Amino acid sequence: MEIPKQALVAFHDVLFRNNIMDELEPLGYTVSVTDNLEKMLYEMGVDVSRTSMPNNRFSLYLMDANLDSPGSVDCSSAKLIHELIKPYLDKGEAKFTAMAARPETIQAARSDGVPCIDKDYREFSRFLETIQ
Repeated sequence: MEIPKQALVAFHDVLFRNNIMDELEPLGYTVSVTDNLEKMLYEMGVDVSRTSMPNNRFSLYLMDANLDSPGSVDCSSAKLIHELIKPYLDKGEAKFTAMAARPETIQAARSDGVPCIDKDYREFSRFLETIQ
């Protein structure tokens, strides 16, 4: 059974979100966008306790590593999302990466066990090759 190509994209910067959409839509993805953690959790259907996600609507999750904390190395939002979708990642039903512009934010995310890449276009292009 093929998993529908649904992407959830959560970034602070509207232009960056639009660029991501422009890359994903030609690949057949239906893209939902948001700019903060609360909206992301709502889109995901996460329960109010933030401990479970009964259904997985998305096959791809892309987000700012420091969502809700622009400019900081606080990656707690990305860590929460990664933990919530881990069962779906483990079953191959979804893919996830956080992204950041600053090396220290990338390192902080990775130290928390969160996959994270640079927002540089070349690195994102390499990631796109893995999802096609």
